[in-house]
Amino acid sequence: MNRSKLVSFVLALVLTASLPAMAQRGRGGRGAPPPPPEAMQDVANGIVAAINARDGDALTAMLADGAVFLDEDGHALPATAWIGRVTGEGEGIEISGMRGEVLDDTGWVSFNFEFTSMYQGNPVTIPGTASIVVQNTGGNWMIHMVHSAFEQHLSDMLAARENP
Repeated sequence: MNRSKLVSFVLALVLTASLPAMAQRGRGGRGAPPPPPEAMQDVANGIVAAINARDGDALTAMLADGAVFLDEDGHALPATAWIGRVTGEGEGIEISGMRGEVLDDTGWVSFNFEFTSMYQGNPVTIPGTASIVVQNTGGNWMIHMVHSAFEQHLSDMLAARENP
């Protein structure tokens, strides 16, 4: 009988200790991610500043050799294709929900964004998400991979196909 009481006690202790963690998982994960390290915030803010200044040279200087851009359709393009897309006339970006991490000399940062561009003479704002992988080389965080995806709605895409 003593053994069953001990097992029950240990089981109750384990369940009680794990309830907060299980509650977090039920809310979509392990809780809110911690703020990204300052270095990753600096990377993201540098990208935003260059996009808003339409400074393709500043973005190019942030790219590592062979950097790749993965677009929303799954194409793997040179990262310079991304620079061309985000630095055109009349465009800007605002970010929110920044997350990131540094692991030795490698880091990542991701964020949600609202990208504003001119379409037929009118500003259009499109939400999306981006993830960037960087490596610290000689004291500079160099971009190795950018993934960006604009929010898309199936109903909008179908309507566009029906009414070109």
